[in-house]
Amino acid sequence: MKVKLLVLANSRKTGGRCLAGIRTDTLEWVRPVTAGNHNEMPTHTCLDSVTNRQIQPLDLIEIEITESVPLKYQRENWLYGPTPLRVLQHYKIEVVYPKLISKVEKQPWFLKDGKTRISPLDFRTYKTNAPSLSLLEVASAEIFHNQRGSRRISFKGGGNTWDLPFTDDLYAGPDGKVGRCLLTLSIGEEWHRDSDPADHGWHYKLVAALILLPEELAPDSSKPAADSLLAICGRLFGFVPKVSENRNQIGRFSTAGWFYQDLVRVNCELCGNPDLLVFRKHFKKYAKEMHYWGIVCGSCKTASDSKVFNKKFVAKINELIEAKTEVATVCTECISNSKNF
Repeated sequence: MKVKLLVLANSRKTGGRCLAGIRTDTLEWVRPVTAGNHNEMPTHTCLDSVTNRQIQPLDLIEIEITESVPLKYQRENWLYGPTPLRVLQHYKIEVVYPKLISKVEKQPWFLKDGKTRISPLDFRTYKTNAPSLSLLEVASAEIFHNQRGSRRISFKGGGNTWDLPFTDDLYAGPDGKVGRCLLTLSIGEEWHRDSDPADHGWHYKLVAALILLPEELAPDSSKPAADSLLAICGRLFGFVPKVSENRNQIGRFSTAGWFYQDLVRVNCELCGNPDLLVFRKHFKKYAKEMHYWGIVCGSCKTASDSKVFNKKFVAKINELIEAKTEVATVCTECISNSKNF
């Protein structure tokens, strides 16, 4: 099938290129791969078929993908089809940033432990649905070359200070400090030291792209958080729902940390139409993983928490939506929890 992909990385890797981006129809990450030794995209396949230039971050491309081929450490892999890539247009970050906000993570699961690499044994031992691609916004970063001549990048994220490989060879800026930017983070393939037969290999964390953010995109503290229920609903569905002032629901739905779970076909108790959009927000109580409810009717455009409805109604919604999209598979906090990794 052919899909439109907003490119967020086209970086160097062993044998070719690593291309990755977000589908415009589903907002899901896709990493096109081939049957090469390293699943690499050959360099010539990452050229625009019209201009013959390298595909750039923020290019909107049309790409053929034929089959999902997830690996335990890279669930976003799709086989690349034979049709040459075509750039439909190139976006400025100011245009696409509002839509990318829902994909920006404050603390990707693989940045929580402070380690720069992951053992393959972890992936073999645990059943995982954890993503290997992530978009992180940072206040600043510094690009430099280490003593071995390798290009690196340092930044603060996930509660730690990082020094990671920087594989974005399309970034034309010099070494030095940069201001606010988006970083495309990735978990690399298993790498072994050829000189050490006993080395079981490692998956290194790396930065595959850097996109500078202009000052005018600085967050406005007077508005709802970018990952609030109100903001996400506006971006995804084109309307900001009406909210009752009871129990400070407006305040809760304006806070950060919400995410969209899925649509469920249950009749709204207010208007009777079966068009309920379910939003959730992670929290912990007595060390137990839990999620707040935000139930939005796409017809009457109202948002309510679970306390507005009777328990049987909420239980029915929970049963149907968990059968469709389990909350633990879309909640980044749950994914990052070691029990799900």
